[in-house]
Amino acid sequence: MAILPRAKFVQTMIINIIGICLGCAIAVLGLWSGIQARIHTTPEGSKASYNSSQSVVCAIWLIFNIWLVNTLRAKYPVLQFPSLVYSIFTNVAFSFGPVFQTMDQAESLIRQLMEGFLTAFAISTGVSLFVIPISSRAVVFGEMTGYIGAIRSTIKAQTAYLESLEKSDMFAPPKTEEENNQEVNNSKAAKGDQPTAANHPQAKTLKASVAGLTALHGKLHGDLPFGKREIAYGKLAPEDLEELFKLFQTILIPL
Repeated sequence: MAILPRAKFVQTMIINIIGICLGCAIAVLGLWSGIQARIHTTPEGSKASYNSSQSVVCAIWLIFNIWLVNTLRAKYPVLQFPSLVYSIFTNVAFSFGPVFQTMDQAESLIRQLMEGFLTAFAISTGVSLFVIPISSRAVVFGEMTGYIGAIRSTIKAQTAYLESLEKSDMFAPPKTEEENNQEVNNSKAAKGDQPTAANHPQAKTLKASVAGLTALHGKLHGDLPFGKREIAYGKLAPEDLEELFKLFQTILIPL
């Protein structure tokens, strides 16, 4: 997975840890209820390793959690990563749940899962903050630099488009494919035909340039809140970043 900028990574990590804690609590509750079902339905003196009632309880918990986590992930896209770790935790717990006969065995599995997840989170946190640190503000400033370049490209594309209007009839109705083929076959005069608005190369270039600028504007809009929340030492305050974005927006609308 790509390295996230610092502010976005910290927010995602906090939500992931909350998701793991909730998954741990739900898993313990589900395994306890399954073991209680085994205790109340197993005849005295029986040493059977499988209990149908315990399996049904674990299956109900598993199905409910799958439905709940997918519903929340569809409604709140920000919960995509927490829902994944939560699903892995609860799916593993409830899949192995029917083999546990005591809470000590269940707690041992939960403890191993927690150690595995938290160890992975600690390693990823160290890599993100100390080994490959990426500032959210650096990402925002890079996008702003690209924004200026995209504006220049768009203005050049508009200039080329307006200059092309002097040499071609941009508002002539587009010709059908049969008409174009007939002109090419009958006369070399087809080489002198001027392109129309539908297939003019300058028009296509302008559309592509504006589309790229709009996409960059949307990306900057999504990354700006993280750049404003991040603690940083510099000359620009969060209000300055917001003001720069508003200035870019006032340029984008006329373009």
